[in-house]
Amino acid sequence: MTDLIMYKINETAKEKQVVNLCRKLGLKTRKLKDSDAKIIVGTLTGNGKINVSPNSQMLNTANQNVPNGYSLPELIVFSGLKDNKLDEFLAEYKKMGISPIGLKAVVTIHNVNWTMYELAEELVRERISIMYGKD
Repeated sequence: MTDLIMYKINETAKEKQVVNLCRKLGLKTRKLKDSDAKIIVGTLTGNGKINVSPNSQMLNTANQNVPNGYSLPELIVFSGLKDNKLDEFLAEYKKMGISPIGLKAVVTIHNVNWTMYELAEELVRERISIMYGKD
């Protein structure tokens, strides 16, 4: 699995900072488009569909149609990074003073077969839960 960072960043300056950081660390990047919302995460990362954990709580993709006009929120998705590389990325990100991206995910056996829409919406729900203490 190749080290890959997928992103949707709304500010051009921040996007350049993130891309430059990835280059510095030898990480490949993929800029996400709103049209990627309906595509499976594993397809976008180049991993295709893989076997999922038997304990995985898969979202029902048949019922998760992407609404017309949907725009992916600002997010960053890490795929294939070892813990030390992820830690290095996050430390450098902070050190460089890049403004935060609230939605972050690591591709796992639990979410690799979700659509990007499902992943983004789950991240939004988790963020709201953390911010407001709701389940």
